[in-house]
Amino acid sequence: MSSITQFPFPSGTAPEPQVVEWIAEAVDPKKYQTSQDEKRLARVRVQGRIRYTRKIKKDPRLRKLENGYINVSQFFGWAVLQKKWEALI
Repeated sequence: MSSITQFPFPSGTAPEPQVVEWIAEAVDPKKYQTSQDEKRLARVRVQGRIRYTRKIKKDPRLRKLENGYINVSQFFGWAVLQKKWEALI
């Protein structure tokens, strides 16, 4: 089980890089804690899925706010439906 047990974003918005970091660790904690390279690759995979959904699928739940933050509840509404991200549920 991951060391991250509690949802760390209680407010309505959060900086996207922090959310990406948390998801990367939550969905594959063993690999994430292996090395700095694996940590970077985990973040890149999460960012890639977000970028793809924004560009190709044009999902409005992933819209960035003007300050680089995202709406956490909308974002996680999308994230929990992603294949292999069941740990977020």
